[in-house]
Amino acid sequence: MFVTSEDGTRLAVNRTGEGPPVVLIHGSAGGLDSFDPILPLLRDRFELLTYARRGYAPSDGCTRAKTFADDVADLRAVVAAAGGAAHVVGTSYGATVALHAALALAGQPPAATEEGTATSASGSGRTVSRPPAAGKIDSGMTVSGGTSSAAASRGGANSAVAASSATGGDGGVGGGKVAGGVVIRSLVVFEPPIFSAGAGLADALGRYRGLLEAGDLLGAARLLAAEVARVPAAILPAIAAPPESEAVGCLHDLEAMTADTTDVERWSAITVPTLLLQGSDTWPPMPDTMEALAAALPSAARTVLPGQSHFASHTAPGLFAGALTDFLRKQA
Repeated sequence: MFVTSEDGTRLAVNRTGEGPPVVLIHGSAGGLDSFDPILPLLRDRFELLTYARRGYAPSDGCTRAKTFADDVADLRAVVAAAGGAAHVVGTSYGATVALHAALALAGQPPAATEEGTATSASGSGRTVSRPPAAGKIDSGMTVSGGTSSAAASRGGANSAVAASSATGGDGGVGGGKVAGGVVIRSLVVFEPPIFSAGAGLADALGRYRGLLEAGDLLGAARLLAAEVARVPAAILPAIAAPPESEAVGCLHDLEAMTADTTDVERWSAITVPTLLLQGSDTWPPMPDTMEALAAALPSAARTVLPGQSHFASHTAPGLFAGALTDFLRKQA
């Protein structure tokens, strides 16, 4: 099916399984098939929604430089299509999207919404709520862990939504659709590259764009791996040239990262139940990054996958799926 985000961007979504809804967000150079190794291990316990992020086919491309606000709005549209409440799992860049979504929900009051549509591949549509301002972070989402009393005191219909969430009403723990918004019930974050962000990436962004324009897909992929993901030199020869559409998706991810910051302390405002997941063997600076994130989120659960690296969902799908299942079952 296709889901329409608040600015009209159409997102391709696959849906499988039965149980509590779980939305999975892929990383850079990914797509609809990114979670294929783990889906068969989860679909008997959960309803799983995977989607191609904007900029990645068959979803719509980007018509301007992308920001994480766009990614948050897109996630909201997918969660709305899941029924309004879902657990969220993000890997790599997708984990950074998940953090931004949870932070937006914790730090800002729900916004007034307007109507949008989620359209199936057959063309039938159903109404979902979405906010009026394209690109605005906090598009009516609410975390199941609750919102601040300040958010609940701002009056009007929005305060009713916040109060419902904070008191365990329709949008509180246990899920359910919030009037005018959606609920993130819990968060699983696998190795977000939050060490790569900010104006310091501008030069890499410019060179990456230049390589794409010259048709050097391999050079672009290896630049991204070496200078953004910090992949060790010994691994770089294994990096292959991606399809052009995938490389363009990575360009837009890099745009969002360049517009972001490396501030780790901001994530301490996240209140939704969270699992920090990582491989034991992922290269620096990811281990220190995960330690810093854990310090900012002291109540988060942590799981380290032994003998695994940044590719754990593919190299050890059983181990990866098991960690998700153990955490998500406790959030029911």
